[in-house]
Amino acid sequence: MLKSEIRKYYLEKRNELTNEKVEALSKELTNQFFSSIDLSSVEYMHLFIPINKFNEVNTWLIINRIWEDFPNIKTVTSTTLKDKLEHYIFDKSTKFIEDKWGIPLPQNCKKIE
Repeated sequence: MLKSEIRKYYLEKRNELTNEKVEALSKELTNQFFSSIDLSSVEYMHLFIPINKFNEVNTWLIINRIWEDFPNIKTVTSTTLKDKLEHYIFDKSTKFIEDKWGIPLPQNCKKIE
């Protein structure tokens, strides 16, 4: 199966989910993540920001718990500008604005390599 076919298949599967089911599965994933990964030596956590219209996993549950329980961990996300990935540290005060594709982009944050 080609990557494009797999993407299409799983996008269709996600679109079949209700908001309640997405949230329940997101909570389950969050609980599994924190119960199975040792974060004691982690300095940076790179995460994607979900696109709600595609029923993506709600990573804000993980992000908010990191901020609450592991304030020493810096949260990072990336954007694609001119076919180049750029990475940014974001925090509770960061505002996100959706681009023309609905991708949430962080505003006014520190760029890192």
